[in-house]
Amino acid sequence: MKQTPLSPLFPAGAEEASEVQTDVAVPSFREALFALFPEDVRPALRSLARDSGERLEEIRVRKGRPLEIVAPPEEGFLREDGRLTSLPEKALVLDTEGFERLVAQVTAYSTYARESGWREGFLFLPGGHRVGLSGRGTPVQGGGVRLVEVSSLNIRLARSVDGVAAPLYPYVFPTARREALPSLLLLGPPRSGKTTFLRDLVRRASDGIPGVWRGTRVALVDERGELASLAEGVPRLPVGARTDVYEGIPKPTALVMALRSMAPEVVAVDELAGREELAVLWDMRRAGVAVWATAHAPSREDFLRRLVAADFPLPFDLYVVFRRGPSLPEIVSIEDASGKTLYRTTAESRSSRLPARSAERHRALPTPGRIVGFGQREG
Repeated sequence: MKQTPLSPLFPAGAEEASEVQTDVAVPSFREALFALFPEDVRPALRSLARDSGERLEEIRVRKGRPLEIVAPPEEGFLREDGRLTSLPEKALVLDTEGFERLVAQVTAYSTYARESGWREGFLFLPGGHRVGLSGRGTPVQGGGVRLVEVSSLNIRLARSVDGVAAPLYPYVFPTARREALPSLLLLGPPRSGKTTFLRDLVRRASDGIPGVWRGTRVALVDERGELASLAEGVPRLPVGARTDVYEGIPKPTALVMALRSMAPEVVAVDELAGREELAVLWDMRRAGVAVWATAHAPSREDFLRRLVAADFPLPFDLYVVFRRGPSLPEIVSIEDASGKTLYRTTAESRSSRLPARSAERHRALPTPGRIVGFGQREG
């Protein structure tokens, strides 16, 4: 498909809004995270964070084995000087005592871990950091398993990139200030950036974009605390001034609560898991609420086939597919409700990535034409 040249993000007369900064927030809870580790490991982690910045994605900790780091495009084991090596024997190792102390502190920080008994295989820390768990499990009454001995931790660091979703703004935020927002589904494999994009879209919908979008009420359903990360009722991550957050509540229940009590114009939810959640989103759509969601799937067709059914209608106007980029998410395609492709990347085109320098103006994907929404037919 021939790609249209990139167009400016904001319309004429809105130049003051076009200088959206892309600086990555590095909040104090990253240092709080490092403080959970043994003292002899912290200097290496701090040095690593200074050198890798927002590229630092994962810290993989295995009992009695080297610390592994994922900071795309680099991966390796952590040395004492904070650099990475491919040689396990050159890396820092957490002994049994240090590892078990780390597990105890991580668990103490997570109410979700205590309530779920690690049945989900992961937990969340303040700041939205996600910790995956592996080890020895035992069956529990009613089905499922419970981890009783942890052997590995995979700490995925949350990051908030202001303006990361800018390529999508022309598709999502109408230039007519009173026009309703579309409903959208963000699709992609794990670690492809769906949650990061969703958080930025929520913030822009809530706060507004001068000259482009007025801002509106948003209900954010954040069941596991990954999107907003409430601390005493206050979001630690930027989700907007008009955003009401539901944390620790099952998604179907939280969606019904939001619809009945908070009168949102937009509702956002991470990681759709089945028909029950989709059914509630249908109810919200019928009530005139725009619904934004993410799901693990490489395409719209795969999502339908795997999660619901080929004939199950979805309440979305736009379907955005992501893939992992070297450091920031990349948009593969955008389709409307009729299945029409509005944008598709090529091997030569990487326009869905942000400029490397934050001072540069955000650029959008090709300007969308008429979008065929849910319940409409292309004329």
